Amino acid sequence: MRIKWVFIIGIVLLLTACTPEQTFQKDRSSKTVLTIEPYEVNAKEKELIMFTGIQDIQYFEMDGNLGEGDDLQKTLEVYENGKLVENDPFSSNQVEYLFKQSLLSFGFTSDEEKFKFIHGSEGGTFTMVNDFGPSGYTFSSLLSKKTTLEKGQPLYLYAIAGTEDGQISGLTLDEKGKPSGGILEADKAYVFKVMVTDRSTE
Repeated sequence: MRIKWVFIIGIVLLLTACTPEQTFQKDRSSKTVLTIEPYEVNAKEKELIMFTGIQDIQYFEMDGNLGEGDDLQKTLEVYENGKLVENDPFSSNQVEYLFKQSLLSFGFTSDEEKFKFIHGSEGGTFTMVNDFGPSGYTFSSLLSKKTTLEKGQPLYLYAIAGTEDGQISGLTLDEKGKPSGGILEADKAYVFKVMVTDRSTE
């Protein structure tokens, strides 16, 4: 089933975690220099998130500059029994190009046999509802340290995997930074990634 995302315009406090500083227009660099690292919420923020009913959400902080002619794509990969079956970007043609402590978030809620996947950024939130009702599932952040984005190289941030029977091992990346472990062992797995690419001229 093809994934359909709903885009909600506006800033949502818990999901977008907008920083007080705004992006100002200035001379744009020709080269992309972007870093992403895990962001830890404080105790008060955790308490507020609990009230939203979100089962899990992970935050990442992004700093740097998106070079002229480059784009930042966000994609949800879908794996079934270890095979990649969907790999379509749900966000591209990035408007902002300067980032200072800008936050991204990835998370989900579940209700019986439906999962609602959530992605937040300073531009708003994307949500996607999918028929996904495994007997057991696990989820995890895939980024443990500050990392510099390299053009054309995907950076995996967050994964959710489910199975109808048996157990799932940890959700991990291999030595090349590609999905492995429980992601490939699961009946179905969803993996969020970001990547710097050439900007489309279409």
